[in-house]
Amino acid sequence: LGAMLAAEATTLPPEVLRQTRAFFDDNVAWLTGVFEEAAETGSLMVKGNPLTQARSVVATLEGAMILARAGGEVGIFNNIAETLIAQLQGKTSFETR
Repeated sequence: LGAMLAAEATTLPPEVLRQTRAFFDDNVAWLTGVFEEAAETGSLMVKGNPLTQARSVVATLEGAMILARAGGEVGIFNNIAETLIAQLQGKTSFETR
């Protein structure tokens, strides 16, 4: 839903646009903190800047939602999310469906 709203940013009422931006900002900020902590503890594979990685994860998941919706198959989202998690955990091989 966030990606769909963001795609229409120029036509959204100001309050809806503000809330859409806040949704993304809040999620990216939270994930950035997760990746900063993970970089210190080694609990996840953090490559490069935690902010950039957080943005990449949000973009990947939003895109996965669009693909799943367009394909009419929730399994598309699940597969992408599982792949992303495996990569963050540093797994070099994982099954795809």
